[in-house]
Amino acid sequence: MKKGIKYAVSLLLAAAVSVSSFGVAFAENDPIEVPGDNDDIVAGDGGGSSGGGFSLSYGHALDEEEEPFVDVEPDDWFYDYVVYVYKNGYMSGTSETEFSPNHTLTRGMVASILYRMEGEPAVEYRDLFTDLEDGQWYTNGMLWAVEEGIIAGFGDGTCRPEVLITIEQLAAILYRYAGSPTVDEITISHIPGFDNISDYAVDAMQWADDNGMLRGETLRPGYAASRAEAAMMFTIFDQNK
Repeated sequence: MKKGIKYAVSLLLAAAVSVSSFGVAFAENDPIEVPGDNDDIVAGDGGGSSGGGFSLSYGHALDEEEEPFVDVEPDDWFYDYVVYVYKNGYMSGTSETEFSPNHTLTRGMVASILYRMEGEPAVEYRDLFTDLEDGQWYTNGMLWAVEEGIIAGFGDGTCRPEVLITIEQLAAILYRYAGSPTVDEITISHIPGFDNISDYAVDAMQWADDNGMLRGETLRPGYAASRAEAAMMFTIFDQNK
């Protein structure tokens, strides 16, 4: 965000995650794909793969003293979204000076962000999953999301909070958080990449596109969602709800 400062794109967190261990949030899926850089993640200038735009209602820039991130600049497509989630306390940086817009997110991160958006209601720890210990930074968020039916566990008794989340999974989670509204028509079937969407996520991806949450000329449902994409989706969801 500091003007004039350019920061090299950080390495993706996915390098430390084994593709073979990846599990999806709701159904079986193809192996996760991790974009190599931001140009692989998005294309085009408008919000939504069908060209819709979006304008934040609270204003644009942060004051100079409120701009801690050296890797987010005013001319970046995700600038307004990062400002929104940062100012509202939904997402923080990966360090004191970096937001890491091209890094990916895990299930635990997404659950924690939604939990913050909900106002962090009281959660009592329950031993629901073998890999969810009490006192972890993501514990309350995961328990809340599971109890609300927003995120599902797996048949082996795990919830896998440290597994990467894909674009279609994030769309499905937000769709469930919105109450699974009725989707009257599937209009994204002509967009390249539609055939790669898992059956469970078709309505969610259509809903996300209808609300301007998807960018680019190609759908990438199996790609790991970046922090920049997540900031956009969380911002639009929060503004619309």
